[in-house]
Amino acid sequence: MRPFLLILALILATTATYLVYFTPVAGMKEVKVEGISSLKADEVQRSLGLEEGTPLATVDLDDVAANVRKLSKVDSVTVERSWPSTLVVHVVERKPLLVVNSPDGPVLVDHTGLAYTKVSAVPKGIPELVVRSVAPTDPATKAAISVLGTVPAGVRAQVVKLSAETPGDVQLVLGSGVTIVWGSTDDSDRKSKILGALLSRPGKIYNVSAPGLPTVA
Repeated sequence: MRPFLLILALILATTATYLVYFTPVAGMKEVKVEGISSLKADEVQRSLGLEEGTPLATVDLDDVAANVRKLSKVDSVTVERSWPSTLVVHVVERKPLLVVNSPDGPVLVDHTGLAYTKVSAVPKGIPELVVRSVAPTDPATKAAISVLGTVPAGVRAQVVKLSAETPGDVQLVLGSGVTIVWGSTDDSDRKSKILGALLSRPGKIYNVSAPGLPTVA
C-alpha cells in the first residue's frame, strides 16, 4: 500500500507542477496596477512584455519591473504574484519639481534633475528651471535643485524661476519679482538662515552669495 501511495503522490506532484509551470491553468488572468495617477493602467500593462495566460509561476518579476521602469513617468516599481492568477504592479510615479521650456514645449523635471515628460500645461506651483543643459549629471542642474531644497519653506513656495548659468551662479526669482542671488551651494544652511532675516528688509535683490557680507538692493 505504501509504494502505491508514494507513486500516487509523485504523480500528483508532477501533474501539479506541470499545470502550474507549463499550462494556462495557473496562468496570469489579471494585472492589477496600483499607485498610478497620470499614467493609465493599460499603458503600464502594455509595457509588461507578457501575454495573458502566461504561467504565473514562470513570470520573471525582475524583468517585468525593468520593463515598467522604461516608462518615463515611472520612478520606481515593485511586482509580485497574487495567487492564483493575478500579477500586482505597484508604481511610484515621478513627481514634478521644476519645468524647463524646450523648443517642443514645457518638460517636467523631477528631484533628480531628469526631464521626463512633455506637458501641454504646467502644473500650478511648479517653478521654471533655466540651465544650459538639464540632466541628473549636470552640475548646474544639481546645484539649482540643491538650493531649492535648502531655502526656507516659505520662500520655496514663492519661487517662480530658478536659474544657474554655472553651479556657482544660482539665482531664484519670486512671484513678487524679488531676485535672490544665492551663488554656489557652499554654506547653504548659513545662507538660508541669513536670507530669512534679510527678507524683513525692503528690497528687490537679496544677495547671500557671500554670507559674511549679504546685501539688499
